[in-house]
Amino acid sequence: MGTSMTRNDRASLIAATQAGNAMVELMRFHAEGPAAVRAFDDVAVICFLAEALKLACDIEIDHLEQLRERNPSIAEEILAVDHLRRAAATHIEAWAG
Repeated sequence: MGTSMTRNDRASLIAATQAGNAMVELMRFHAEGPAAVRAFDDVAVICFLAEALKLACDIEIDHLEQLRERNPSIAEEILAVDHLRRAAATHIEAWAG
C-alpha cells in the first residue's frame, strides 16, 4: 500500500536535501578552509540554502493561510515570510539565469 506525498511533503524533503548538501560543504569548509579562489569550490552553498529557505517559506505560508480565517492578525506574518520567500526566489532565478 503506497502513500501519496502532498506538495508540502515533497517540498520539505527537497528543502532538507538542499540544506543537507549545504551543510556538508560548510563542514568541509570548517575543516579545510577555502577550496581555492572561492570559499566553497564549485558547490553552490548559497543556492542550496536559498532553495531550502524558499521551500520552507512556501510550507509556512501554506500553513499560515489555513489559520488566517481564525486569526486575521497572521496576515502580517504571512507578508513577512512571503518577502523572505521572494528574496530567495529572486536569488535562485538570478543564479540559474
